Amino acid sequence: PAEAKLFLELKAKLAEAEAQLMRERRARKTVESEIAAVRADIASHHGANQESWSKYRAERSMSVNHELVEVQNSKTGKWMAIDGAVLDTGNAVITTITPTWRRQLGLSLSGETTKVQGVTDKLEEWPLTEPIMVRIKGEVMTLPSVAVGGTTPILCGEPDLIRPLLKRGYIFSSDEL
Repeated sequence: PAEAKLFLELKAKLAEAEAQLMRERRARKTVESEIAAVRADIASHHGANQESWSKYRAERSMSVNHELVEVQNSKTGKWMAIDGAVLDTGNAVITTITPTWRRQLGLSLSGETTKVQGVTDKLEEWPLTEPIMVRIKGEVMTLPSVAVGGTTPILCGEPDLIRPLLKRGYIFSSDEL
């Protein structure tokens, strides 16, 4: 009886992990197809003019691990650059920020939580902030909230930051996908 219960619990955890993996794979394929569509659109507008394409790419290309990400301090209104930001192109999670950065930025908690599955595959409840403003490549976006937790200073999520940037014509270097 105890072994059977443990077996069923492990089987359920495995099924949930496999389901999460499939969701993440679908999200990555969606992002990759949107990137391909943007590249095709760019190519059709710029034709064979390589110089124009190179200039456009330099202006609109984003780096997954080295992009400047700034968040507006909610108390002072000043923009603060966050070292160690990651643009998460392969995950369907919303943007996250560490508790230390939340405090440094003066971000208030909303009282709500969200479930986040981290690298340990353990589903956890993370608190959410009040709305925040994020700036990447000069583009300012207001997010309704970000999840607080993890060890990456700010992990820019696919649904709330990455997808809108792709729709605005930004691209990722192919060697970073």
